[in-house]
Amino acid sequence: MSKEAKIEVPGNWLRIDFHVHSPCSFDFQGIGKDETGYIWLLEQAKTAGLDVLAITDHNDIAGYLKLIEIENDLRRTKRTLERTNSEIPESVAKQIALFDDVAILPAVELDVYPNLHILILFDPQKTDEISAFLTSAGYSIDVRGEENSSKYGKWNLDQTLQEAEKIGAITIAAHVDSDKGLYEASKKWGQSRISAFCNECLYGMEFVNPVSRDQIENILTTPDYARNSKLAFIQSSDFHGKSNQKIGERSTYVRMDDVEKQDKNELFQLLKRALRNPDEFISAPGRPELQAILRRLIDKPSIENIQNEFEKRRLIQLICAYSNTEDGTIIIGRNAKGNWTGQTDHSEKEFTEKIRTIIETSVTPRPLSNLQVYPYYGNNYVATIRIRKHSQICALRDDDKVYILKSGKPIQASSKEIIDMAESRFIERYSHLSITSRLSEMSQKLVGTEDSIDILSIVRKIDNNTLPLRSVLMSPAMGAIINNENINAIEIEGNGDVDGSVITLTNARPRFDEHYLRVSAPIAKHNSDKLSFDEKFSFSGEKIIIAPGGGVYYDNHDKIIVACSVYSPLVFTKIDPNYTLGFKFIIAFLKSSVAIWYAERCLGSHDIRRVTISRSLPIPTNVDVDILETAEKLVDEILFLEKNFLTEEKKIFDEFSTRETRETKEFKEISTNLIKQHNDKASQIVGNLDVLFYSFFGLSSKEIGMIEQAMKSSGIATFSEPHNLE
Repeated sequence: MSKEAKIEVPGNWLRIDFHVHSPCSFDFQGIGKDETGYIWLLEQAKTAGLDVLAITDHNDIAGYLKLIEIENDLRRTKRTLERTNSEIPESVAKQIALFDDVAILPAVELDVYPNLHILILFDPQKTDEISAFLTSAGYSIDVRGEENSSKYGKWNLDQTLQEAEKIGAITIAAHVDSDKGLYEASKKWGQSRISAFCNECLYGMEFVNPVSRDQIENILTTPDYARNSKLAFIQSSDFHGKSNQKIGERSTYVRMDDVEKQDKNELFQLLKRALRNPDEFISAPGRPELQAILRRLIDKPSIENIQNEFEKRRLIQLICAYSNTEDGTIIIGRNAKGNWTGQTDHSEKEFTEKIRTIIETSVTPRPLSNLQVYPYYGNNYVATIRIRKHSQICALRDDDKVYILKSGKPIQASSKEIIDMAESRFIERYSHLSITSRLSEMSQKLVGTEDSIDILSIVRKIDNNTLPLRSVLMSPAMGAIINNENINAIEIEGNGDVDGSVITLTNARPRFDEHYLRVSAPIAKHNSDKLSFDEKFSFSGEKIIIAPGGGVYYDNHDKIIVACSVYSPLVFTKIDPNYTLGFKFIIAFLKSSVAIWYAERCLGSHDIRRVTISRSLPIPTNVDVDILETAEKLVDEILFLEKNFLTEEKKIFDEFSTRETRETKEFKEISTNLIKQHNDKASQIVGNLDVLFYSFFGLSSKEIGMIEQAMKSSGIATFSEPHNLE
């Protein structure tokens, strides 16, 4: 074996079994159908050395939910014992360790027409939507868990893929080369087989025999089967607990750097990203060596050395071309003859920074990219740049030339080609603004649907100066839920305290005419003897919190619980390092009329707690220092104003401390005056925020008037000066 083949691929590779049944499946044959069977399942997974399990019961999510219930009960028991200084039984500690060592993801093995099995992995933040999804697919609660329940199914393969895509799920064709597998079942489908294999909503195929995988990969190289995104090929056990089975006997290695296994939300998003770049991030059955990765990339366009100006220029053109044409990967460190040479540099960090600088400064708007660097030999490195097709037309910064990809080469686009791209992107970007689907809404919203064509100029201006929120804020954590059982342990008076131990939220729309706390999150104290929150709901440092209904808040306390009634809030604690603006600027924009209007009018709802909306919400980029400083200053003014309001309110409550005194005319007058003075000042500052972002996007008075009229039609308050629609 050559020494090249012995180079280990860097990164954090997790071993995943994508296809595991629990006692919830009727055909499960493991030890026990009760809680014992679920614990046994995790014990088997830990013994097998697995990091992640996807619980894929037949048309049912109950097995995953049962595991979550068991985990929550165990952790609650542990917290109770710790609070009373009692010893934690060894059995409890061991079972908790199982959940620490093996992460579980929600999934199903869905029966679809015509008699196919499809694995669907769900976003852990959307478990409350899965039951409705299954019911829509034809599987009511009384028929879930059965393998042969396809007679109940309402969806064919295409419908299944489309519906799963709508809720952000991952779809993988199960055991494609065996019974009820897509590869075997579709051999006589003709054109329908091509459509199935080429459906971009399909992330991967689960294979049993490597020969079948090779055959499918050969099929996918033919022109009829061309895809924009490459299919991932995975292996998993299809474990049912049978005596001749071992969980993880077939598994897949997935590269997911900088992730905590128990952060299910981040785990899911990184898994989704990895499956879209299988050449570098997916390996089955074993963990890959570098040479195996490089062999997969042999047909990708390459640059030998970015120190060479000609080669550097070609790299920039390739980045621009892929951004305008299709998803693709560019190699650095391979010469024109196809030999892997690597590029010499002082350190991996310096090499990485040089490439990142080229990506970020040479093409506008900023490319959607993912950079991977592999140590080769000594101080030699190989790099890959994964480029995603951009929603806007990209050009070189220094000469405004536009490049597209033709036969794998970057070619300067002609005027006609640029016009064609613009028209194509126009259709893609604004198709969601059609009023057809909105005509059935409530009558008070009809005035907001008459402007579909007129608002395109506003949307263009916004889209040309923004990035989607998913490119700016890292995947959120989930806050706790306040229910009827624990609400009495939370102590809050008035509109909250300046300091406390728990942020308490309720379902709230983004704005009201009178809103005591517009930016600050309401804080309360809680009785830890009555209620102990899990540490995962405690957050420190700057954070943006989104409550159900669309309420958005900023907080900078340390070790504070974030909780909400009915539904979990989203908690964003990390900004992408490539985005240079901070939390206060982002919260300033999210509180603006522009952001609320865009969510309501273009994405379908001002409730940006819905992940599909929050991920697509635009966030400004390329912001001048003056605008940045002004936005942050206005946020600071609101925070200062709200802190003073809470302080003064507390003084009033302390002075009028009994129920009787708070019903007096004097108390009501003092309280009303305080609230009015506070709201007058706060509304003016919010109005100034609106004016700032109207100016940033270059909106005309007519366009501003359209935004504010639509806001009022939706019952959302506006605070800037009225604008004429004429």
